[in-house]
Amino acid sequence: MGGLGNQMFQYALGKRMAAFHNTQLKLDVCYYNTQAGHVTPRKYELGCFNIQEDFASFEDISKIKTNQSTLIQKILREVKPDSCHFYKERNENFDKNVLLVS
Repeated sequence: MGGLGNQMFQYALGKRMAAFHNTQLKLDVCYYNTQAGHVTPRKYELGCFNIQEDFASFEDISKIKTNQSTLIQKILREVKPDSCHFYKERNENFDKNVLLVS
């Protein structure tokens, strides 16, 4: 959970989805700064690979979390459906349907 293997998978899937939707991939790494004491400590490790890192800012993350159901966001999704995409895991198990979404 959150180890290098998971990070590599999530990055690869994110790159695929970003390419499919012709958009930019931003990485949300806030988990690594806010881990609870009952989990094995993890750190962001993809930086050791020569990848394009574009980290989501606090503002980027806040917009997604707070604007999902605002009237403006609903209208924007109707007018320009490709304006913002994000995927949140439902649980810790692999969901093969994510491959159908992208």
